[in-house]
Amino acid sequence: MKKRILFYIQVPPPIHGTSIVNEIVSNNTSIREYFDVTVIKTIYNKTISSVGVLSFYKLLMYLKFTYLFIQKLIILSPEIVYLSVVPSGKIFYRDALTILLIKLFRKKIVLHIHGIGISKATENSISRFFYTIIYKNCFAITTSNALIKDLNFIQNAINKIYVVYNGISPLKEIVVPKNKDIINFFYLSSIMGLKGQLVLLKAINNLKQRGFKNFKCTITGQVVDQNYYNELTRYVHVNHLQDHISLGKGVYGSDKEFNFSKSDVFIFPSYADAFGLVALEAMSLGKPVIASDMGSIREIITEKTGYIFKPGDDNELSYLMERFIKDKNLADKMRDSVLKQFNNNFTLERFNENMYKAFLDISSF
Repeated sequence: MKKRILFYIQVPPPIHGTSIVNEIVSNNTSIREYFDVTVIKTIYNKTISSVGVLSFYKLLMYLKFTYLFIQKLIILSPEIVYLSVVPSGKIFYRDALTILLIKLFRKKIVLHIHGIGISKATENSISRFFYTIIYKNCFAITTSNALIKDLNFIQNAINKIYVVYNGISPLKEIVVPKNKDIINFFYLSSIMGLKGQLVLLKAINNLKQRGFKNFKCTITGQVVDQNYYNELTRYVHVNHLQDHISLGKGVYGSDKEFNFSKSDVFIFPSYADAFGLVALEAMSLGKPVIASDMGSIREIITEKTGYIFKPGDDNELSYLMERFIKDKNLADKMRDSVLKQFNNNFTLERFNENMYKAFLDISSF
């Protein structure tokens, strides 16, 4: 008889890294063939901008999904329950209540940890004690070795930790006519302060001040913070950067593939991302990545596939961008190494295989 797994997961909308990964894991063919899988899909937010914002609607949804969850725990009596958890902040306490509820039913708990913040959140003895109670005897899946370090002393409370790198299906490359005298930089992510778009604009202004003209940069994404977007727009106009910057409000589907295809280099200046799927999308097309030194980035980018800079350091970022402007062939030189890094570590097939192996091992305890 197959062992039962209950996936209690958030799915799109809105579209973001964790919700995408949740769908991939719950649809894993190997897991579904070996286990009896039931999925409860929760949706608390309709847009990215509502994530983390408390509301009466969300409270009602939480009560509704919790009631359904308890029903499934009683009726199905699954051996394993899978959750994606937020490691800190307000949403952590919602997840903590869910974990305590599962513990009442004495189930194996698999926590998929996508973000960082535990180390900082457990700086005092009270929070350390609380986190230890929550994570005690759970199984944890992290997206990188860097996230294991963030678990800090809580590692001792966890049954076993598995490192499974995120993986994606490669984007479709579109043939786009290019001006070989112009280097095209590209950035795609939610437009909000933590994503670092202003750092990129300042870096571009630095390049302009140093006399560089033969480059362009497209910055786009879903606007989460309209005031921040307005600030970016003002910065472009005040510093007369219109010739170098195209500032948009999101691209999807074939438009996204078009923008990735026409770019030479992807820029990822985030202050917060633990493992940016969008960087993998760029790499799937052989695009080198310049990224801030956050979360798992050192396990994604090597000296042969891109460059890493100190978060918030627009001066360092500008000099790394300058390398591609001065050497128009540098991006092409890196292409094979980028594709090799992606194909060896970050494909959807590799991710599904490693997740399946983790669940097999957990089921044996």
